[in-house]
Amino acid sequence: GYAGVINAQGTYPLQFAVNNAIGVTILNGGNVGIGTTAPSQKLHVNGGAQLDAVSFGVTPGSSQTSALATVEYVNGKIGGGVGTGSSGYTLRHDGTSWVANNLLYNNGTNIGIGTTAPAGKLDVKDAPSIYLGGPNATLRLTTATNLLWFQGLNAARTNTISSIAFSGYNGANRTMDIDLINQRVGIGVTNPADKLHVNGGVVIGVDGGSATTLRYGVPSNGSFQIHNTQGTTEQRLSILDADATHGSALVYEVKSSALAANTVDSAAIKFIVKDNGRVGIGNTSPGTNLDVTGAIKTTSLQATNLGGSGNTFVMADNTGGLYTQDGIVFKRTAVANVNYTAQASDYIIAYTSLSANRVLTLPASVCTAGRAYIIVNETNSAFKVVVTPTSPATISGMTSISLAANNSVPVYCNGTNWFIY
Repeated sequence: GYAGVINAQGTYPLQFAVNNAIGVTILNGGNVGIGTTAPSQKLHVNGGAQLDAVSFGVTPGSSQTSALATVEYVNGKIGGGVGTGSSGYTLRHDGTSWVANNLLYNNGTNIGIGTTAPAGKLDVKDAPSIYLGGPNATLRLTTATNLLWFQGLNAARTNTISSIAFSGYNGANRTMDIDLINQRVGIGVTNPADKLHVNGGVVIGVDGGSATTLRYGVPSNGSFQIHNTQGTTEQRLSILDADATHGSALVYEVKSSALAANTVDSAAIKFIVKDNGRVGIGNTSPGTNLDVTGAIKTTSLQATNLGGSGNTFVMADNTGGLYTQDGIVFKRTAVANVNYTAQASDYIIAYTSLSANRVLTLPASVCTAGRAYIIVNETNSAFKVVVTPTSPATISGMTSISLAANNSVPVYCNGTNWFIY
């Protein structure tokens, strides 16, 4: 049974009024309106409400998702209450109360730190430092020293990271590896074998500009170039490794215009040293140890494989005169008071003493066309030097000639006989 029922029949609402002003309306569907005659919810209050208790509608342990609470209740539960804030700012606690004005901003799509207009998923503005994992993090970005710092340790500094790789998305286009354990850097190689290991070409300087450029791996892998483009003449020194045209060689090029890039300009080669030790000057294919195309000027030139010591080259001037780098110095063979047979290596044969007439024999073995001697009697003796060709050769039609003291005679052979000239 009921103590009492106020019942509105049909579809009419039940309403309570004071001085003809309707204050409460109960619809036949059960919605209750205070200050409204058309409540849209079970309780619809049009105007303010005051609750003197701390909270209503929260059953401990229930699955309720909403409740009604007083400001005092909320302030007590969240320690200091919720302060004022601006749209988009993230709530934080400053130790006393909750604050919604701070440097962390969330517009629902992007997060901004130090900016209310984040341009990406994470946009950090004017940050002196950014740590991923703390001050000892693997990655540290800082403007204090303008560094992008890869620490090489995990956040807890318990595990060493052995290497760092730079690559595109998902490891594609891997460009550089840093071996942190061995302190090596690899470019184009994942396991660098030295402090700097580059797999491919290297350019140091302004390639193609007005500067001196160091280039590795050009024109072929293993080659090295120093290219000077300053001034009106270009110069390039190349150490080639298995070049298609010149093989392995040291090449020096000079050109008054631009040298061909990424290759060797064969027409500009001034000298080349091949891997067989041969040197070419003015040509690129030396056939001997020194192969010169063009004139040679020297102040000293010696031959070391002729036997003996002091060997030198004899040169001719534009009048046909012979000389060496030390002037006209000919070999002199001194003969003291003995019979002597001329040798192929003799030129001046000088008798320095005589106690009797002595015979200087000109053997057939040295009578080749153009062979020449100067025979001298340097003594003051009454005895003579008798110059005698081996028979049947003659000397100016005679079988012999005699040289008195302080006299000389130049002779040469035409291949058969000797002549005084």
